[in-house]
Amino acid sequence: MNIKIKACLNFLRSNIKPIAIILITALCSFFFAYFWLEAEKNGQPIFKICAVIIALLGGFAAFWALTDVHKRIGERNHLFTFLSGALVCLALLMVYALAGMYPFGRLSVLIGELNTQLAPFYLDLKQRLFGRGLLYSSALGSGAGYLPVFAYYLASPFTIITLIMPSAQIAEAVLIIQLLKAAAAAITFSLFIRAVFNKNNWLVTALSAMYSLCSFAIVYAANVMWTDAIILLPLICLGIHKLFKQGKWLLLVISLALGFFTQFQMGYILLIAAVLYAIKLLLEEEHSLGSFIKQMGKLVGYILLSAALPAFLLIPALLQSPQTVEAGALSINEGGSLLQLLSRGIYGVDMQESKLAITYCGVLILILIPIYYLSNNIKLRQKLMDSAFLLLCGAGLMINSLAWFWQGFRYPELPNQFAFVAVFAALIMGARVLFSLEGTKETAVWAGGGAALILVLLCDTFNIFSVEFEKIYISIFFIVIYTAVLLITLKRKSMGKLCAVLAAVVLLELSGNAYIIVKALNQSSLYTQRYVFYEGYETLNRVMERAKEINRAGYRIAVAESGQANSPSAYGYSGIAGDAYKLPSEMLEQMKSLGYDVTEHSVINGGFSPVADSLMGVKYIISTKELESPFLLLAEKKDDDYPIYYIYENQLALPPVYSAASSLTEWQGEYANPFKLLNDYIKAACNEDIGDVYENLPLLDQMHQNAIYSLEETGHAEFFTENYQQNGYISLAAEINEEADIFLYCSMSNVSAESHIILSDETRPLADSNGRTAYIRDLGRASAETQFTVNIEFSEESKGSIAAAKINKENLERAIDILKSRNSIISITRARDSKIKAEVKPLNDGVLAFSVPYDKCWSVKVDGKPAKLENINGLFCGVKLTAGNHRVEFKYWPEGLTWGIVISLLGLCVFVYLLVKKYIRTLRARRTV
Repeated sequence: MNIKIKACLNFLRSNIKPIAIILITALCSFFFAYFWLEAEKNGQPIFKICAVIIALLGGFAAFWALTDVHKRIGERNHLFTFLSGALVCLALLMVYALAGMYPFGRLSVLIGELNTQLAPFYLDLKQRLFGRGLLYSSALGSGAGYLPVFAYYLASPFTIITLIMPSAQIAEAVLIIQLLKAAAAAITFSLFIRAVFNKNNWLVTALSAMYSLCSFAIVYAANVMWTDAIILLPLICLGIHKLFKQGKWLLLVISLALGFFTQFQMGYILLIAAVLYAIKLLLEEEHSLGSFIKQMGKLVGYILLSAALPAFLLIPALLQSPQTVEAGALSINEGGSLLQLLSRGIYGVDMQESKLAITYCGVLILILIPIYYLSNNIKLRQKLMDSAFLLLCGAGLMINSLAWFWQGFRYPELPNQFAFVAVFAALIMGARVLFSLEGTKETAVWAGGGAALILVLLCDTFNIFSVEFEKIYISIFFIVIYTAVLLITLKRKSMGKLCAVLAAVVLLELSGNAYIIVKALNQSSLYTQRYVFYEGYETLNRVMERAKEINRAGYRIAVAESGQANSPSAYGYSGIAGDAYKLPSEMLEQMKSLGYDVTEHSVINGGFSPVADSLMGVKYIISTKELESPFLLLAEKKDDDYPIYYIYENQLALPPVYSAASSLTEWQGEYANPFKLLNDYIKAACNEDIGDVYENLPLLDQMHQNAIYSLEETGHAEFFTENYQQNGYISLAAEINEEADIFLYCSMSNVSAESHIILSDETRPLADSNGRTAYIRDLGRASAETQFTVNIEFSEESKGSIAAAKINKENLERAIDILKSRNSIISITRARDSKIKAEVKPLNDGVLAFSVPYDKCWSVKVDGKPAKLENINGLFCGVKLTAGNHRVEFKYWPEGLTWGIVISLLGLCVFVYLLVKKYIRTLRARRTV
């Protein structure tokens, strides 16, 4: 018996690790199932949160035991670095769980531009990497260079996660990216703090959480392409330390090169921050002028090397990227008063009322900054340099001219992209205080707590940003806690366990603020329902796959009521819609002139436009509604799922390349009236007087007030406000003498929601559901002897034009027949979006029109020989051909790409040379030893 007991004990002792793992796993599985079932039964998300925490803790414990990771972390002294990333990741996951994000609720993290732009681009990238190419995209409007879009949205290494996950689970992929980026930012900041201050305790975790969970990181998680810069800034600054102190350059070059590569606009901000930090670092110590110039020269050299490595992407992206629209004129008080700037450190500031609340990084920093200036442990020279660095970073949040400089000499729609640098500068000052508390006077701590308390009370008194009453008390609560912890620490002359308490409170506060931000964002912009995105994507994707099977000849496809402009990118088809800040302005102008719905950075499918769609080669239209048009034929009805989709075929659609008369290259059309432009284009392409396809409805003035306008005989009216201080009104009317399909174009600003159209006794709003008017709208069929009336109310300064027309079906069909009769398209091959090959046999001498926006980056070969690329009135590309068989190849090569590749190769050679040189030096040093 004793022998058996001893054998059992020996077995247990020798196998204690796997047995413990089995028990932990079993217990965690039991509690996970219990809490999850309770959540389903009671509908309480808190139970699901408990279940997930238990599952995570169990998995972490098993991983910890199996891999001996704790031993390796302890040996390498990375425990608190690891905990910084893990705890921040867990805190952010808890925030999303409380907010009801999937799998804890029905919401997904897709919100705003993350839903309308990034998610479709992530889906599109998969297809481009495996066939469609990265140089040009036929899924961006009517076609645009792809490298600026890739460089702006998709160049982050974290994008790989979206490539390895199923397309329908793109929301989960983005959630993982957000969690990993938060963890990575905490880890890099902890590495910076440890290396610079030579400290390694719970304070490192607290400071890392304050950096990675600052409001900037939470708010702009919806613009997740920006947040790589938060990760890279500490590495860049650490690299500058290593360069100046140890002569090591590798970390600086790699991290700054990644900054330029991942998001070139944020890379510029990182560059400015790096130069300012380097100057601060050199001025903190006494350097001669010669030494200062030498060190800065060395820094500039490595910066140039960092910029050279990604030049293959950077140069074409910069050359092709349009500047975003300016947000306003230079103003000293654009960001508000100094009190408003300081008050953004208060817990739970309203994100909608203050765009600059993104500088929040915890109430603790409001206490530490006053202590910093009162501390005797910090040198005056260091205080001056730290203050100058913070001032240069933070002043841009108040002075618009400095913001203009920080943001690449522009005023973007999303302001203060550099706010995280100000957070970084403030936390450096806070770290100096926390790591030099010993010797600090108690009066300094009392003064710090008192200053923070006074700031909170002032904000409450003057109602700064309408901070709620309860949030004021929460801020006061955290101020009292932090002040008490700091005072106790001073008395004990050691941080000890209080560091862990401080870190826990910091994590609690930041998590609470992050939850408030997430809820506020959901109220203003609405997070997408996960099942809506998932099921909607799956259903439309099946319909789109069927449409692609039907569409064998490379025609364009349009999706009506798609809900977003980037459906061509999401579902991988050539379309006419697209939404991106880096769309070329020339393409947007072309689409606007053809009567499409265009905003400052997007083309939106406003419905079927017979003439323009036929010229653009839009052959298939997918809709959830039955469409009534004499030009559309129902090709297929998909009713095996919900919603029901209809696939219509446009019988008049021209192929992507078609032959037209030679006179088309000499034609110069006017852009103001799309009806006239389309009429003139078709006549020039056919070189015959076929009559107008859009016949103008003469609009007559019924009434006008506070408006000056010219009314042409054709009925096209242009007008502007007479007195900018008053509202205005215009009423125009036309008589319809025969049954016809009526179309309206109205381009104007400051239109009132009361403006409306009356046709066939039916009243409808002038603007669509998004408040836009500037595109050709199909108003439907009107019977004879009907009055058509347009009533426009406008406010303040307004200007624009308006025209109405009816379509002549016979003239349009005749024009398309003429153009088709000139063609004998043998085959069209799209190797990639950037390479189109066609075998054609035009029956007459003429021009082969290619229905993509004219871009000088296109080149053309005819029968293997270079030919001149024709510019068809800034609208399309073309090439002149003689009658007979020809092989034509259009190829797109981005401007600056060749030079970018050359510079990158040279930079790579220099980089490799420096690495080899460094390796040889290290090897010689070892041999000497």
